[in-house]
Amino acid sequence: PRVGMDYMYMAERGLVSKPEEPDAEYITMLVMKDFWHKSIWIYPVEGKGMVKASWLPKMVKEDLDTCGMNGCMLVVKTDQEPAIKELQEEIARRRGMEGALGTVLENSKMGDSSTNGRTERAIQEVGGLIRTLKFALEENTGGEKIKLGHPVIPWLAKHAAAQISRYQVRGNGRTSYQSIKGYLCRDPIAEFGESVLFKPPKTKTEMRNKDAMAERFLDGIWLGADVKTGQNIVATTSGVYYSGKINRKAPSDRWSREAIDAIKGCPQEPVPGQGSDIPNFVRPELRGGEREPGPAA
Repeated sequence: PRVGMDYMYMAERGLVSKPEEPDAEYITMLVMKDFWHKSIWIYPVEGKGMVKASWLPKMVKEDLDTCGMNGCMLVVKTDQEPAIKELQEEIARRRGMEGALGTVLENSKMGDSSTNGRTERAIQEVGGLIRTLKFALEENTGGEKIKLGHPVIPWLAKHAAAQISRYQVRGNGRTSYQSIKGYLCRDPIAEFGESVLFKPPKTKTEMRNKDAMAERFLDGIWLGADVKTGQNIVATTSGVYYSGKINRKAPSDRWSREAIDAIKGCPQEPVPGQGSDIPNFVRPELRGGEREPGPAA
């Protein structure tokens, strides 16, 4: 198996090869293309290099495991930029510590991005869907522009990559999701950024003390679903969580710019101050030693 990685920059006007103006607003994202299953994975980062994204190697390694590459010989291809080579080496080190057969580090020719062409095409592909989803979210929430620094944008980028992997049929007649899992994705979904009713997973306390009058569903913003587990990802005013079943609201109640502006949490810290793993949602009255972390995103 082989994967390719490269950084992409997105400005308000679209994809750019590199930041052109120091004061211009843009976001940096690492894109990983899995050449085996043709899946795409994206990681919004604070900046290039491990110093600014120490959480990144762990998250990349977990996604490689989701693709079934946890113990095999793997080729990791990047360009020769020092920041991404450092990440490449750290991934190899982590795989070695966990008993993988080996990691071959491959780098494209200096100054020739075409030698990493499949990764470049993946960047164009996911970049186009990010723009489409952003415009759709703005239109659905009243037409007001959503700035790139908004907390919802990193989740939108991850959702865009996941949707390509789930639903785009490749040349072999299969989706990337189908190649990884062995079956088509038929999970019920909503639109990104839609206000939904979600059912929190039951805690041990709730299973012991059944309360027939307890509120079953709560309000949240739907940010997609985890590729590995299929669990829904919802945003609240306290952070981003895994949830159980979701129900869509009436069309007139599905969109709220105020609710989207109120969300907190980013992919590297879904619940502020609680690390990089997305936890299961626990009702506020049951918190305090009851939280059960979910698997990593």
